[in-house]
This record gives sequence, C-alpha cells and structure tokens, in this order.
Amino acid sequence: MIVVMASGNGSNFENIVQCGIKVDLLVTDNPDAGVIDRAERLNIECKISETKYESIVPKNCDLVILAGFMKILSPKFVARRRVVNIHPSLLPSFRGANAVEQSLAAGVKISGCTMHWVDSGMDTGEIISQSACRVLESDSVSTLTDRIQVLEYELYPRKIKEVLVDTQLNIINI
Repeated sequence: MIVVMASGNGSNFENIVQCGIKVDLLVTDNPDAGVIDRAERLNIECKISETKYESIVPKNCDLVILAGFMKILSPKFVARRRVVNIHPSLLPSFRGANAVEQSLAAGVKISGCTMHWVDSGMDTGEIISQSACRVLESDSVSTLTDRIQVLEYELYPRKIKEVLVDTQLNIINI
C-alpha cells in the first residue's frame, strides 16, 4: 500500500499518480487543501485529519510519499515506516520552510530539488537523488519555484519507481 501525505494544492500528488504510481490513499491535515479535489477526480480515497494524520496511515503501508506535507512527523512514525520527501533545495543547504527564499537571499548560483528519506530531523534524511538548475539574476521566488517544480515533476516519480522496484514491492504501473 502506498500513501501520499499532502497539505496544499496537490500538483506533485497528481503528477505522481499520472506517472503511473498506484497510490492507495491520500492523507491530508488541511480540510481546505486543493489536493482533496484532485484525489476525488483521480478516484483515490482521501482521509482528512488536522491533528491525527499519523494515526490514519495504515500500519501495512509499504511507502509514505510526502508531497507538500507541511507538518513534522513524529520520530515514532518515521521509525516504523519508509517515508520519502521532495524538498525545493539542494540539501543539506536550506532546510525547512521557505527554501527558495533562503536560496535567493544567500545568492546561490545553483538551486534545485532533493528527494530524501525522512528521518526524525528537519530535511536531514539520507539523500536519494538531486536535480539542479541555474539561479538567474532575474529570478524571483515565483520564477525559481516554477523551475524547481519542473525538476520535481521529473525526478520524484522516477525515483519513487526506482525505490519501489529496488524493494520489490511490485505495486507500480509502469
């Protein structure tokens, strides 16, 4: 069983599904999240809980995919499940919220995204893969975010499939 946890619009969630990853359940902590409409349209079960989101993830879950989930998961939860995340910076730089803003403020010339295993820290888990892009002098938070999101849409589903194949879970539709 594959569970996606998301808090926002859900474009990464929808991209993951459209790339052939069989998602069994969407969990969100935000009753107003746009991802709920996407799950309905894609015929994927959705559970909503603002505070008990961890407890509604089934124990038999093979992989939890974070797709814009804006809560910190408990050490107990991540110790008992395999959880992956995509982050809009080249970790270990610019952890946490507002990573694109942090990148621009620091004046970096290269940014990108990182897929990583989730551990009990803030964006500190083992890096699975990264994809980079140049930061242009004309970049705003919006333009750089858009370019990083393009990288996420390519990297995340491809690497999720590799994780699933590597662990022989046999639950993807390629």
